Amino acid sequence: MKMNREQWLTVMANHIINDLLVPEQIIVAPDSQLVRVSVGFPKGTRKKQVIYAVKRRQTADSINQLYVHPSYGAEDSALILAELAQAIVWSASDVTTAEEAASHPVVRDRMKRLNRMQESVAESFEEYLAEYGPIPHAPTVKDAPKQSTRMHKIECLACGAVWRMSAKWSLHAFSCPCCGGEQIQKS
Repeated sequence: MKMNREQWLTVMANHIINDLLVPEQIIVAPDSQLVRVSVGFPKGTRKKQVIYAVKRRQTADSINQLYVHPSYGAEDSALILAELAQAIVWSASDVTTAEEAASHPVVRDRMKRLNRMQESVAESFEEYLAEYGPIPHAPTVKDAPKQSTRMHKIECLACGAVWRMSAKWSLHAFSCPCCGGEQIQKS
């Protein structure tokens, strides 16, 4: 079955929760959905992190949300999984930053236990990647050219003349430069 990136992230999050964290008692089995995972830019001007978390009290449905930064792609799948495991542990305690995690004794303990099982976690990640493949996402390009002024296509219904005009000027009433007609259509 071909998956999109959100489906892939959801499957991986469920595997991490159900196969790694709950059996090792790093987190308690959630009675409802613990996290929702997607790809998206962090709000504000935060430093580039692999995963950005939004606490459940900031969401309408009271589910923690995790966003993978779009500049990470298929070649970073193992890194994404490692960061996702950490973010899920943090989300189980409503922690979203390293500063909060460092001062939260329960999270510190959970992270120590997760780090102790590093080899089995790495093996599990390799199995997941072998079964599902890398994340189906191409990273965003840093130096992509910016779009120039977007031009709107304008057509005179009287004479059929076609020209392009910026949105700033196309908002004002105007007439056809060829015939002076005012039967103008924007498309």
